[in-house]
Amino acid sequence: MSRISQTGFRKIAQQALNVLYDAFPVPQSTRRVADELVRDNEFTLKVLEFLESQKLVLRVEQGKLGPLERTVRWKISPTAKSRMDAAG
Repeated sequence: MSRISQTGFRKIAQQALNVLYDAFPVPQSTRRVADELVRDNEFTLKVLEFLESQKLVLRVEQGKLGPLERTVRWKISPTAKSRMDAAG
């Protein structure tokens, strides 16, 4: 697997953020985001975890019927949503 530059990684992270923004308020699975970005699930998970560390996305651990088992779902944080609303 080839290495990706910091600039490239940040561009992909921005694209992931846009996918979550467009789907707001519905949380998206890692697989769904990966499909939109045309990337593999492992790389997409790293991107989403990076965005989580930046407090731009939130991991959703509770579904309507209780804790989610294996599927990790993500949604954009309220702070990031308000910033993107103001910018766009």
